[in-house]
Amino acid sequence: MIAAVLRWLLMLVADLTVFALAWLLAPILPLFAVGKEQLPDWLSYFSAEDNPLDGDVGYITLHAPFKGYSQHGIKRYINRVWWLVRNPGYGFSYQVLGHRVNSVPRVVSGDPLVSDSVNLTVGRMHGLSGHVLVREGRAFELYLVRQYGKSGRCFRLRLGWKLLGWINEPGQWPLGGKAQFVIGIKPLGRFQR
Repeated sequence: MIAAVLRWLLMLVADLTVFALAWLLAPILPLFAVGKEQLPDWLSYFSAEDNPLDGDVGYITLHAPFKGYSQHGIKRYINRVWWLVRNPGYGFSYQVLGHRVNSVPRVVSGDPLVSDSVNLTVGRMHGLSGHVLVREGRAFELYLVRQYGKSGRCFRLRLGWKLLGWINEPGQWPLGGKAQFVIGIKPLGRFQR
């Protein structure tokens, strides 16, 4: 485990460097994708692998500065900039720092169903405080959620590589795929009660 943490810390330096660069370039990057759904391949380190530059459905309907699909003009540009700020260096953390998952990750400690939101797969309609530590090869994931009292807020921490999908949704996460490098700290996240 010590070797996995040291490897993650070294990669963290690269990730934070690209993170800062992505924030600086966010206002410029959408200009390379006018009339297109994605950034050009040579800028793929700055875009999300699994979503267009306009964002996913949740972003478009709930979080975008201009809700709903805006196909043209300044509204689309602003939504795209904000999507890039929200997901800085996403492609880099997946393509370069990602970990190839060759076997089913194992739970070292905690509950793999920990989450700040609902889990319809198991029929849970609220968040679940706790932690989970998962390992696979030279990778790990630590995921921690702590609700503040009975409030709708929580502290959320996610470090390592996104391995939980291979445990909670194995049909959607085939072996041989990549787990994205992750560092996520949300001191005032939403907690569904």
